[in-house]
Amino acid sequence: MMNRMFWEEAKKAWVTAAPPKITQVNTGSGGPIDASLLKDPWDLGEEEEIPFDQMNYEDAVRAVMTGQMFPNTPDARKAASQAARSADVKPVKKPPRPKLNVGAFEKAMEKQTISGFISAGKMLCRCELPEEMNALYEELIQRMTVLGDAITKFDSVYQPVMDQFYEYYIPEALQLTATYLEYLDAGIGEDIVKSAKNEVLDAVKKLILAVNEKTDEIYKYATIEIKAKAKALEALMSQSGFVDPEYKL
Repeated sequence: MMNRMFWEEAKKAWVTAAPPKITQVNTGSGGPIDASLLKDPWDLGEEEEIPFDQMNYEDAVRAVMTGQMFPNTPDARKAASQAARSADVKPVKKPPRPKLNVGAFEKAMEKQTISGFISAGKMLCRCELPEEMNALYEELIQRMTVLGDAITKFDSVYQPVMDQFYEYYIPEALQLTATYLEYLDAGIGEDIVKSAKNEVLDAVKKLILAVNEKTDEIYKYATIEIKAKAKALEALMSQSGFVDPEYKL
């Protein structure tokens, strides 16, 4: 950026030393001459003059584009600049938070299946949950997906007891979140909303731990069953002379 000294020297050379002079104006029709045309355009007076290095480029361009007069005095320039900023700034209206589809949510919950609970969890996420709560729900949905896959994959070797998950653990946590959203929609006191939020966060964190433990349980017992079957297969094949002792499991 050019320093102030440069602009002062430029002003002396271009404005002060050699200002434009209008000495004679001729009109083709021979009519009267507008007296304002004979006025020195650079002679604004010491009190009204705007320093060359302080000219507002944006104001000048705006004046040209709109056909308005460029504000010559500092006060006029300040007022014009403030008016332009006020006109440019428009209040941004935040769209309302999406509300929970209670009917679809309850229908998904009634299935009492992992896939149904995952669908219900995604519905809650679409309601613009607080950042921390939304992150927990994304993790919960991902871990429930892993749990569901494990149940299906190892169904033939291990059937975990899921009654408490289907009837209480998962639906209770999800229903707490739905209640929290109801509080937000009702616009109740901040203390109540904050308390409900903390309860939801605590419940979802504990549910994630429970889901992870159940998933580990399935893989643990499935691995034991798989090893037992492998041992039985090895023993049977050994009896038939098909397994070299060096390569025993």
